[in-house]
Amino acid sequence: MHRFWLAATLAIVAGAAVAAGPREAAVSLTATPLVADVQATGNLTVSANGQTVYLIDGPRRAIVAVDPFDPTRRRDVVVTGSGDDAVPVAIGCLPGDIVAAVCRRGDDWELRTYRIRPTGPAAAASPEERVPLGTAAGEAAVCVAVSRSRDWLAITGMPSPLSPVVRGVFAGAGVRLLPADEPDAGGFRPLAATVSRADELVLLEAVGDGPARLSFLAPSGRPLLRLDTDLANVRGAAFGRQDASLWVVAGPAAGRGPGLWRLDAAMQGSLQVVRATRAELPRDPLAIIDVPGESLVVVEGGSPPKLLRLDIREESER
Repeated sequence: MHRFWLAATLAIVAGAAVAAGPREAAVSLTATPLVADVQATGNLTVSANGQTVYLIDGPRRAIVAVDPFDPTRRRDVVVTGSGDDAVPVAIGCLPGDIVAAVCRRGDDWELRTYRIRPTGPAAAASPEERVPLGTAAGEAAVCVAVSRSRDWLAITGMPSPLSPVVRGVFAGAGVRLLPADEPDAGGFRPLAATVSRADELVLLEAVGDGPARLSFLAPSGRPLLRLDTDLANVRGAAFGRQDASLWVVAGPAAGRGPGLWRLDAAMQGSLQVVRATRAELPRDPLAIIDVPGESLVVVEGGSPPKLLRLDIREESER
Protein backbone atom coordinates (compact mmCIF):
# COMPACT_ATOMS: atom_id res chain seq x y z
CA MET A 1 0.00 0.00 0.00
CA HIS A 2 1.34 3.37 -1.04
CA ARG A 3 0.89 6.13 1.53
CA PHE A 4 2.82 8.82 -0.31
CA TRP A 5 0.62 11.10 -2.40
CA LEU A 6 2.27 12.35 -5.59
CA ALA A 7 -0.62 14.14 -7.24
CA ALA A 8 1.59 16.52 -9.20
CA THR A 9 2.96 13.64 -11.28
CA LEU A 10 -0.44 12.08 -12.05
CA ALA A 11 -2.99 12.98 -14.71
CA ILE A 12 -6.72 13.25 -14.13
CA VAL A 13 -8.59 10.45 -15.89
CA ALA A 14 -12.33 11.06 -15.80
CA GLY A 15 -14.20 8.13 -14.31
CA ALA A 16 -11.00 6.18 -13.56
CA ALA A 17 -10.50 7.16 -9.92
CA VAL A 18 -12.70 5.42 -7.40
CA ALA A 19 -12.91 4.63 -3.71
CA ALA A 20 -11.73 1.18 -2.68
CA GLY A 21 -13.83 1.22 0.50
CA PRO A 22 -12.77 1.11 4.17
CA ARG A 23 -10.30 -1.53 5.34
CA GLU A 24 -11.08 -3.95 8.14
CA ALA A 25 -7.99 -2.90 10.02
CA ALA A 26 -7.03 -0.50 12.75
CA VAL A 27 -4.20 1.96 13.24
CA SER A 28 -3.03 1.82 16.85
CA LEU A 29 -2.49 5.16 18.56
CA THR A 30 -1.49 6.34 22.01
CA ALA A 31 -3.46 9.36 23.26
CA THR A 32 -1.91 11.95 25.59
CA PRO A 33 -4.19 14.68 27.00
CA LEU A 34 -2.80 18.16 26.46
CA VAL A 35 -5.38 20.71 27.61
CA ALA A 36 -8.56 19.92 29.53
CA ASP A 37 -9.93 23.38 30.29
CA VAL A 38 -10.10 24.89 26.79
CA GLN A 39 -13.22 24.35 24.69
CA ALA A 40 -11.62 24.27 21.26
CA THR A 41 -13.76 25.28 18.28
CA GLY A 42 -12.91 25.60 14.60
CA ASN A 43 -9.74 24.23 13.05
CA LEU A 44 -6.25 23.85 14.50
CA THR A 45 -3.08 25.38 13.06
CA VAL A 46 0.63 24.91 13.76
CA SER A 47 3.84 26.93 13.53
CA ALA A 48 6.25 26.20 10.67
CA ASN A 49 8.55 24.13 12.91
CA GLY A 50 5.62 22.23 14.41
CA GLN A 51 6.54 23.17 17.96
CA THR A 52 3.42 25.26 18.70
CA VAL A 53 -0.21 24.38 18.06
CA TYR A 54 -2.78 27.19 17.99
CA LEU A 55 -6.47 26.74 18.75
CA ILE A 56 -9.58 28.84 19.31
CA ASP A 57 -11.05 28.81 22.82
CA GLY A 58 -14.67 29.21 21.76
CA PRO A 59 -16.33 30.52 24.95
CA ARG A 60 -13.62 33.16 25.47
CA ARG A 61 -13.13 33.90 21.74
CA ALA A 62 -9.38 33.72 22.43
CA ILE A 63 -6.53 32.17 20.42
CA VAL A 64 -4.33 29.93 22.56
CA ALA A 65 -0.81 28.58 21.89
CA VAL A 66 0.12 25.13 23.25
CA ASP A 67 3.36 23.14 23.07
CA PRO A 68 2.17 19.68 21.94
CA PHE A 69 5.04 17.97 23.77
CA ASP A 70 4.93 20.07 26.94
CA PRO A 71 1.33 21.17 27.62
CA THR A 72 2.42 23.19 30.66
CA ARG A 73 3.79 25.67 28.12
CA ARG A 74 0.62 27.41 26.96
CA ARG A 75 -0.55 31.00 26.73
CA ASP A 76 -3.13 33.28 25.17
CA VAL A 77 -1.84 35.02 22.05
CA VAL A 78 -5.06 36.88 21.13
CA VAL A 79 -7.76 37.90 23.62
CA THR A 80 -11.16 39.51 23.12
CA GLY A 81 -12.18 42.48 25.23
CA SER A 82 -15.53 44.13 25.82
CA GLY A 83 -17.12 45.83 22.83
CA ASP A 84 -15.74 43.47 20.19
CA ASP A 85 -18.42 40.98 19.15
CA ALA A 86 -16.46 39.35 16.31
CA VAL A 87 -16.19 35.57 16.62
CA PRO A 88 -13.03 33.80 15.36
CA VAL A 89 -14.07 30.69 13.43
CA ALA A 90 -10.83 29.52 11.73
CA ILE A 91 -7.12 30.29 12.07
CA GLY A 92 -3.82 29.87 10.24
CA CYS A 93 -0.19 30.44 11.20
CA LEU A 94 1.59 32.79 8.76
CA PRO A 95 5.29 33.67 8.32
CA GLY A 96 6.83 36.20 10.68
CA ASP A 97 5.00 35.10 13.84
CA ILE A 98 1.61 36.11 12.47
CA VAL A 99 -1.70 34.39 13.20
CA ALA A 100 -4.56 34.96 10.76
CA ALA A 101 -8.15 34.56 11.95
CA VAL A 102 -11.31 34.39 9.88
CA CYS A 103 -13.84 36.26 12.03
CA ARG A 104 -17.58 36.63 11.80
CA ARG A 105 -19.74 39.47 13.07
CA GLY A 106 -23.33 38.57 12.29
CA ASP A 107 -23.35 37.92 8.54
CA ASP A 108 -20.17 39.94 7.89
CA TRP A 109 -16.90 38.05 7.40
CA GLU A 110 -13.34 39.36 7.56
CA LEU A 111 -9.76 38.13 7.84
CA ARG A 112 -7.71 39.60 10.70
CA THR A 113 -3.96 39.19 11.26
CA TYR A 114 -2.19 39.42 14.62
CA ARG A 115 1.50 39.53 15.46
CA ILE A 116 2.44 37.04 18.18
CA ARG A 117 4.11 38.95 21.00
CA PRO A 118 6.43 37.46 23.62
CA THR A 119 5.33 40.05 26.19
CA GLY A 120 1.58 39.34 26.19
CA PRO A 121 -1.49 38.68 24.06
CA ALA A 122 -2.68 40.90 21.25
CA ALA A 123 -6.11 42.53 21.51
CA ALA A 124 -8.63 40.98 19.11
CA ALA A 125 -10.06 44.43 18.33
CA SER A 126 -6.62 45.76 17.25
CA PRO A 127 -5.31 43.49 14.48
CA GLU A 128 -2.38 44.28 12.22
CA GLU A 129 -4.76 44.20 9.28
CA ARG A 130 -8.45 43.64 8.47
CA VAL A 131 -9.46 42.23 5.09
CA PRO A 132 -13.20 42.11 4.28
CA LEU A 133 -14.33 38.74 2.93
CA GLY A 134 -17.98 39.52 2.20
CA THR A 135 -21.46 39.04 3.63
CA ALA A 136 -23.28 35.71 3.86
CA ALA A 137 -25.72 34.03 6.22
CA GLY A 138 -25.80 30.40 7.31
CA GLU A 139 -23.52 27.92 9.00
CA ALA A 140 -20.09 27.19 7.56
CA ALA A 141 -17.16 24.78 7.98
CA VAL A 142 -14.40 27.33 7.45
CA CYS A 143 -10.76 26.28 7.25
CA VAL A 144 -7.50 28.18 6.74
CA ALA A 145 -4.77 26.20 4.96
CA VAL A 146 -1.25 27.69 4.78
CA SER A 147 1.31 26.54 2.23
CA ARG A 148 4.36 24.66 3.48
CA SER A 149 6.51 27.11 1.51
CA ARG A 150 4.80 29.89 3.49
CA ASP A 151 3.97 31.66 0.22
CA TRP A 152 0.15 31.51 0.15
CA LEU A 153 -2.98 30.62 2.07
CA ALA A 154 -6.44 29.40 1.17
CA ILE A 155 -9.68 30.09 3.04
CA THR A 156 -12.25 27.41 2.33
CA GLY A 157 -15.80 26.54 3.27
CA MET A 158 -17.42 29.95 3.75
CA PRO A 159 -21.19 29.99 3.16
CA SER A 160 -22.78 30.66 -0.20
CA PRO A 161 -22.83 33.00 -2.09
CA LEU A 162 -19.19 33.60 -1.06
CA SER A 163 -16.55 31.76 -3.06
CA PRO A 164 -15.85 28.22 -1.79
CA VAL A 165 -12.09 28.86 -2.03
CA VAL A 166 -10.44 32.24 -1.45
CA ARG A 167 -6.69 32.46 -1.98
CA GLY A 168 -4.22 35.01 -0.71
CA VAL A 169 -0.51 35.79 -0.73
CA PHE A 170 1.46 37.37 2.08
CA ALA A 171 2.43 41.03 2.13
CA GLY A 172 4.36 41.89 5.30
CA ALA A 173 2.05 41.38 8.26
CA GLY A 174 -0.97 41.32 5.96
CA VAL A 175 -2.59 39.25 3.26
CA ARG A 176 -3.45 40.25 -0.31
CA LEU A 177 -6.43 38.31 -1.64
CA LEU A 178 -6.39 36.94 -5.18
CA PRO A 179 -9.38 36.76 -7.54
CA ALA A 180 -11.85 34.18 -6.25
CA ASP A 181 -11.99 30.70 -7.75
CA GLU A 182 -14.97 29.95 -9.94
CA PRO A 183 -17.59 27.76 -8.21
CA ASP A 184 -17.33 24.06 -9.06
CA ALA A 185 -19.87 23.25 -11.75
CA GLY A 186 -20.68 19.98 -10.04
CA GLY A 187 -21.88 21.69 -6.88
CA PHE A 188 -18.98 20.50 -4.72
CA ARG A 189 -18.10 22.64 -1.71
CA PRO A 190 -15.10 22.16 0.63
CA LEU A 191 -15.56 20.38 3.95
CA ALA A 192 -11.88 20.45 4.98
CA ALA A 193 -8.55 21.62 3.60
CA THR A 194 -4.87 20.90 4.12
CA VAL A 195 -1.59 21.20 2.18
CA SER A 196 0.43 18.30 0.79
CA ARG A 197 4.17 17.81 1.09
CA ALA A 198 4.41 19.02 -2.54
CA ASP A 199 2.66 22.27 -1.53
CA GLU A 200 -0.62 21.41 -3.24
CA LEU A 201 -3.94 22.54 -1.79
CA VAL A 202 -5.84 19.39 -0.79
CA LEU A 203 -9.61 19.54 -0.35
CA LEU A 204 -12.21 17.11 0.93
CA GLU A 205 -15.37 18.34 -0.76
CA ALA A 206 -18.91 17.08 -1.26
CA VAL A 207 -22.27 17.84 -2.77
CA GLY A 208 -24.75 18.20 0.10
CA ASP A 209 -24.48 15.24 2.47
CA GLY A 210 -22.90 12.97 -0.14
CA PRO A 211 -19.53 11.21 0.06
CA ALA A 212 -16.42 13.34 0.01
CA ARG A 213 -14.22 13.79 -3.04
CA LEU A 214 -10.46 14.15 -2.50
CA SER A 215 -9.03 16.91 -4.72
CA PHE A 216 -5.43 18.02 -5.21
CA LEU A 217 -5.03 21.54 -6.62
CA ALA A 218 -1.99 23.50 -7.74
CA PRO A 219 -1.42 26.86 -6.00
CA SER A 220 -3.01 28.48 -9.05
CA GLY A 221 -6.20 26.49 -8.46
CA ARG A 222 -5.66 24.11 -11.39
CA PRO A 223 -6.96 20.61 -10.56
CA LEU A 224 -4.25 17.94 -10.47
CA LEU A 225 -6.03 14.86 -9.20
CA ARG A 226 -9.54 14.00 -8.04
CA LEU A 227 -10.50 10.77 -6.31
CA ASP A 228 -13.72 9.54 -4.73
CA THR A 229 -13.71 8.43 -1.10
CA ASP A 230 -16.16 6.41 0.92
CA LEU A 231 -16.27 8.98 3.74
CA ALA A 232 -18.90 11.61 4.47
CA ASN A 233 -19.35 14.43 6.99
CA VAL A 234 -15.61 15.19 6.91
CA ARG A 235 -14.48 17.66 9.58
CA GLY A 236 -10.74 18.08 9.06
CA ALA A 237 -7.60 16.76 7.36
CA ALA A 238 -3.83 16.79 7.85
CA PHE A 239 -0.72 15.18 6.35
CA GLY A 240 1.67 13.38 8.69
CA ARG A 241 5.07 15.07 8.72
CA GLN A 242 7.11 11.88 8.86
CA ASP A 243 5.56 9.68 6.17
CA ALA A 244 3.13 12.04 4.39
CA SER A 245 0.11 9.92 5.31
CA LEU A 246 -3.17 11.75 4.83
CA TRP A 247 -5.38 11.73 7.94
CA VAL A 248 -9.06 12.71 7.92
CA VAL A 249 -11.54 13.18 10.75
CA ALA A 250 -15.18 12.50 9.95
CA GLY A 251 -18.44 12.73 11.86
CA PRO A 252 -21.25 10.17 11.86
CA ALA A 253 -22.79 9.46 8.45
CA ALA A 254 -24.79 6.71 6.75
CA GLY A 255 -24.73 4.33 9.68
CA ARG A 256 -20.99 4.82 10.29
CA GLY A 257 -19.83 6.40 13.53
CA PRO A 258 -17.35 9.28 13.83
CA GLY A 259 -13.66 8.53 13.68
CA LEU A 260 -10.15 9.20 12.47
CA TRP A 261 -9.18 7.66 9.13
CA ARG A 262 -5.93 7.31 7.21
CA LEU A 263 -6.41 7.66 3.45
CA ASP A 264 -3.88 5.64 1.48
CA ALA A 265 -3.15 5.92 -2.21
CA ALA A 266 -3.35 2.47 -3.80
CA MET A 267 -3.79 0.78 -7.15
CA GLN A 268 -6.80 -1.37 -8.03
CA GLY A 269 -5.86 -2.99 -11.30
CA SER A 270 -4.74 -0.08 -13.46
CA LEU A 271 -6.73 2.51 -11.51
CA GLN A 272 -5.59 4.73 -8.67
CA VAL A 273 -7.92 4.46 -5.69
CA VAL A 274 -8.34 5.71 -2.14
CA ARG A 275 -8.38 3.19 0.68
CA ALA A 276 -9.54 4.35 4.14
CA THR A 277 -8.24 2.72 7.33
CA ARG A 278 -9.84 3.57 10.66
CA ALA A 279 -7.75 4.45 13.71
CA GLU A 280 -8.70 3.03 17.09
CA LEU A 281 -8.65 6.49 18.69
CA PRO A 282 -10.15 9.04 19.13
CA ARG A 283 -13.85 8.23 19.29
CA ASP A 284 -15.29 11.58 18.16
CA PRO A 285 -12.60 13.77 16.56
CA LEU A 286 -13.54 17.31 15.56
CA ALA A 287 -10.27 18.80 14.22
CA ILE A 288 -6.73 17.67 13.41
CA ILE A 289 -3.22 19.03 12.76
CA ASP A 290 0.19 17.45 12.19
CA VAL A 291 3.17 17.90 14.52
CA PRO A 292 6.77 16.56 14.36
CA GLY A 293 7.49 12.84 14.50
CA GLU A 294 4.78 10.24 14.10
CA SER A 295 2.28 12.39 15.97
CA LEU A 296 -0.94 14.30 15.41
CA VAL A 297 -2.96 16.67 17.58
CA VAL A 298 -6.75 16.38 17.57
CA VAL A 299 -9.75 17.89 19.29
CA GLU A 300 -11.98 15.14 20.65
CA GLY A 301 -15.64 15.96 21.15
CA GLY A 302 -17.20 15.84 24.58
CA SER A 303 -18.25 18.10 27.42
CA PRO A 304 -15.88 19.85 27.30
CA PRO A 305 -13.89 18.92 24.17
CA LYS A 306 -10.35 17.64 24.82
CA LEU A 307 -7.08 18.43 23.09
CA LEU A 308 -5.06 15.23 22.57
CA ARG A 309 -1.71 14.31 21.07
CA LEU A 310 -1.88 11.02 19.17
CA ASP A 311 1.34 9.03 18.77
CA ILE A 312 1.19 6.39 16.04
CA ARG A 313 2.26 2.92 17.19
CA GLU A 314 1.43 0.26 14.65
CA GLU A 315 -1.18 -1.11 12.31
CA SER A 316 -2.94 -4.39 13.02
CA GLU A 317 -5.04 -6.38 10.56
CA ARG A 318 -8.42 -7.65 11.67
